Amino acid sequence: MPDPIYTRKGDRGETHNLAGKTIKKKSIDARALGTIDELNAAMGMARASCDQPEIAERIVAYQRKLFRIGSAVASYPDFHNHDVTADDVAGMEAVIDRWADEMPPLESFLLPGASVPEASLHVARTVCRRAERELNDWLHAKLEQRQPSENVGAALVDALSFMNRLSDLLFTAARLANHRAGVDDDRIG
Repeated sequence: MPDPIYTRKGDRGETHNLAGKTIKKKSIDARALGTIDELNAAMGMARASCDQPEIAERIVAYQRKLFRIGSAVASYPDFHNHDVTADDVAGMEAVIDRWADEMPPLESFLLPGASVPEASLHVARTVCRRAERELNDWLHAKLEQRQPSENVGAALVDALSFMNRLSDLLFTAARLANHRAGVDDDRIG
């Protein structure tokens, strides 16, 4: 019989990270990791509901990067192969700009829900904003506790920029999904 999925190790409110450290489930570490995981799942749901191949392909690429950010948080301060960089952020900005150029300018607030793909992308966007806040809190707590190496610190700052830009990309992708499908956004005002 294969090993069961349950280990019972977390029954008392603790878990282990990739660095082998025991952490409380209520800790800033567990909150950051859990929200990053939740974001990855929300992005997966958005990707599965999206009928636009280019959007879906971008989302899965960013999910892979997001997984790396989660791994960096889970193994801090010992991670060595974190690969989310300022170039990733710049690349995401280029995609956002290209997609935005395809649509009419945004002149009002939007009410999510005009289509399933758009609503799913907006859910992922809002989870992304929360994950960004959790990562920001986690990063600043770690910086206050101990100064990471220059490489680790720079990588984590790039990860925070990546999260910020990712929410912008998800917003733009939601608008683009409706635009390409010929669905009018629900506008407020």
